Amino acid sequence: MKKKNRLKKWGKALLILTGITFVSLFTWANWNAPTITERLPKIEMSSFDLSNVNDAATYNKVNTAMQETAGVTACSVNPVSQMATVTFHPTETSKEELQSDISRVAGTAVDFKHFETKAGCPMKATSEFFGKLKQSLCLRD
Repeated sequence: MKKKNRLKKWGKALLILTGITFVSLFTWANWNAPTITERLPKIEMSSFDLSNVNDAATYNKVNTAMQETAGVTACSVNPVSQMATVTFHPTETSKEELQSDISRVAGTAVDFKHFETKAGCPMKATSEFFGKLKQSLCLRD
């Protein structure tokens, strides 16, 4: 009987602590209005390997075609590094669509350019986590 009462007290304390934590996070997320940067739609970036492309005219065609593609915010085609880097809105287009568009314009198969990943700063992951948490709890425009 004594163990059951202790368990009820711990359960009640845990429930109260969870409620206080949620109310605190909700208040923190809605304390200030989001900045203009926080309200902008998110973009992604992808790089493509253009090592199969041999002439400068094709690089220019790829650059022009990507800049005219819906959802693309910026494109950089570099003949020296044989790479195209594209920033885009993932809600309007995808990496795969961009890859097929570049392949069609270049007239040859184009692959994603993969970069070696290195361990990053753990603070970046922490700040991204809290940024996403704040964005999901924020009700202000």
